[in-house]
Amino acid sequence: MIKMDVMNQAFLMTLDVEYKFGSKSLWCEVMGGKYGKREVLQNSLEAKSNDSFIWKTFAKVWPNLALEERWRVGNGAMINAWSDS
Repeated sequence: MIKMDVMNQAFLMTLDVEYKFGSKSLWCEVMGGKYGKREVLQNSLEAKSNDSFIWKTFAKVWPNLALEERWRVGNGAMINAWSDS
């Protein structure tokens, strides 16, 4: 049986990724217009008491996104920390 809380969190994380990387979808444009992008650059989102329910939920799931992020350097075959930019 599928756990709905896990599915909801996965769905919200996909929206987090779209928002973080500047998707031009209507949803991202509306949220960006209403709440701004300042917090995204700091890798955290702040939800205030008068924010919408979806934004508060979105902000609660945001830290989980950082746990799942990975860096990919080039094609991954060879990484040189001193010369890769």
